[in-house]
Amino acid sequence: MNNIRIDGKGTITGGEYGAIKVDGFAQSEGDVRAASVDVDGTMNCRGSLTADLLDCDGAMKVEADLRVKKMMVDGLLRVTSGREIEAEELFCDGSLHIDGQISADKMVVNGVVRAREIVGDQITISSSVGRLARLFIHNGSKADLIEATTIRLSGVTAKAVNGRDIVIGPFCEIESLDCSGTLSVDPTATIQRATGSFVRNDR
Repeated sequence: MNNIRIDGKGTITGGEYGAIKVDGFAQSEGDVRAASVDVDGTMNCRGSLTADLLDCDGAMKVEADLRVKKMMVDGLLRVTSGREIEAEELFCDGSLHIDGQISADKMVVNGVVRAREIVGDQITISSSVGRLARLFIHNGSKADLIEATTIRLSGVTAKAVNGRDIVIGPFCEIESLDCSGTLSVDPTATIQRATGSFVRNDR
């Protein structure tokens, strides 16, 4: 498999590759498979992207499904057209937006994530934005549904949160919560409705 490096402006045709490195501007046409994709510049994928490793420090847009084993986002990544992100491990210190679903075994977000649904096994989202800052910042972490075995949230707005062991940290706003194990809720968090057979473990 060929490796590709784009420092200026270039186009990547659909197919299988080894390592793809983008320091300039790249646009892919068709479905792309790669061992690794490293984006420090800007990349626009007009098809699906499948990779073992995706490292996005720049800006990236994918117009179809995104499937990776490990994904790291320190820049901006957006998946459009109501598609899906599938990952074994997902780490985000930047901004991750998708109109559809994120499915990840392990997900750790210290930046901002917005999705219709976030499902997995271990989900941690820590967007440290206080109530006053929310009046001026409209890009906080939001999801219609967050569902996993263990969930830890901070500064997150969600319509529904379902899981076994759940920690609702500072400045979360949750409409509906269903918990089957242990539940911890920060005093600054708001939960409109909580159901399930859980044990409170507030600190």
